[in-house]
Amino acid sequence: MYEAIHECRELLLGYGGHFYAAGMTMSPGNVVAFREKFEEVVSGSILPSSLVPGLNIDIELSLQDLTPVFYKILCQMEPFGPDNPKPLLLIRHLRDTGESRILKDQHLRFSVRDDLNAINGIGFNMAEKSSLLLSGEPVDIVFNLEENEWNGQKSLQMKVVDFVKSKIKN
Repeated sequence: MYEAIHECRELLLGYGGHFYAAGMTMSPGNVVAFREKFEEVVSGSILPSSLVPGLNIDIELSLQDLTPVFYKILCQMEPFGPDNPKPLLLIRHLRDTGESRILKDQHLRFSVRDDLNAINGIGFNMAEKSSLLLSGEPVDIVFNLEENEWNGQKSLQMKVVDFVKSKIKN
């Protein structure tokens, strides 16, 4: 972002920034010219592969790994932020338990299982993907592990980042 702004510097009164933010000052008369030049610079420098969002998964686990002790170890890595993101976890080949549902027309409250265990989770703004989960086909889920407290009871839950249909097991 900063580099693209730098390429448009002749249209600006001032600018600055760092890895997480950039700012600039310009005359109102330069807004249209800046927008066009900025778009040209970004379009010419961005790779098609950069337009596909990616996830950096920290570890692949099974449901039996999601224990209170494991969660406590994850909590020791806090505080989380830009330089220390929450660990992204992956579990493959999970199936809906039949208790999943859409909340407020946009969120997905779900329960998934493997052969031995089950866990609940939440997927904010994921209602459009509910048919994939509710199909009964196995899914691979990328998530952050959280502790949920409801009516005085604590339990671990998945906070889903994304899920996809599982590939066939070998």
